[in-house]
Amino acid sequence: MNSKENCGNELRTAVLQLSDRCLYSTSKWAAEQLVGIEHDPAKFTPSNTRFQRGSSSIRRRFRTNELTSTPVTGVSYVSTPVMEEDEAVNGDFYLLAKSYFDCREYRRAAHVLREQTGKKSVFLRCYALYLAGEKRKEEEMIELEGPLGKSYAVKRELVSLERELSVLHKNGMLDSFGLYLYGLVLKEKGNENLARTVLVNSVNSYPWNWSAWLELQALCTTIDILNSLNLNNHWMKEFFLASVYQELRMHNESLAKYEHLQGIFGFSNYIQAQIAKVQYSLREFEQVEVIFEELLRIDPFRVEDMDGYSNVLYTKECFSALSYLAHRVILTDKYRLETCCIIGNYYS
Repeated sequence: MNSKENCGNELRTAVLQLSDRCLYSTSKWAAEQLVGIEHDPAKFTPSNTRFQRGSSSIRRRFRTNELTSTPVTGVSYVSTPVMEEDEAVNGDFYLLAKSYFDCREYRRAAHVLREQTGKKSVFLRCYALYLAGEKRKEEEMIELEGPLGKSYAVKRELVSLERELSVLHKNGMLDSFGLYLYGLVLKEKGNENLARTVLVNSVNSYPWNWSAWLELQALCTTIDILNSLNLNNHWMKEFFLASVYQELRMHNESLAKYEHLQGIFGFSNYIQAQIAKVQYSLREFEQVEVIFEELLRIDPFRVEDMDGYSNVLYTKECFSALSYLAHRVILTDKYRLETCCIIGNYYS
């Protein structure tokens, strides 16, 4: 089995496990990388290939270094994510709680799981309480001073969550998802050193949780901190390093990582968008514009990262194209942050 098949199997299983734990944005990211794997063209005809880019592929047109190597897969891990599912006896309660969670009835979901002790149930209960605090904080921000003003709203759940997760952590009762949530709580409480340690343990034990990597990235504010992390070797680490390099303004290093990942994820829209953002920082506006045009052709209802496209159009004074983009994203998702940025560029 080649490395592309390994990555595909790992992601296919991870998508289901992440969705089952209501980590939907992470599950979406994993699914997008799954369909972004470039398979053997001989095995796929134009009728069943998901993304046809043909000879005009932007990946081939603007690749600066043709890399034949591909990321090493599964060096420190089993080939597919295997989690110990401990909900066989009381799975019905979990299904009910998940249904409430999906309807954004977070406290109700947590209440259903109050007597469940399995790691999966403990995670969903604590995660539901965490999001209930987020939801209430947003409501208080509007009630007190509005979404743009200074707010004294706090998440009261953080103290109790930190206390409970700390005890579970000391007793070795947290799985990788529990560690992710514990690291998230520690980060919000300002305990960055312990948060880094906990998040590293989380991604080392289950590397397919992209949200955990992003939380860890937010704590890597210098290259010295990044180099001090004791991360296992896995292809997901390459995504992480590419993203961190981008945040640390190490643009050439970031671009090299993304091009390296394209050896497997040749049709990943995420990677294409990140390459465009890096090239924007390098002021390669013509290449950036072509990449975003291709992304919109492939995924016409995409809003994510399109604010970067609007920056290019504004810089190049392509106001008719910017007007079209603004109209397009308004019809797709009017109040999303990226849409507001695009409209702001249009009216600037």
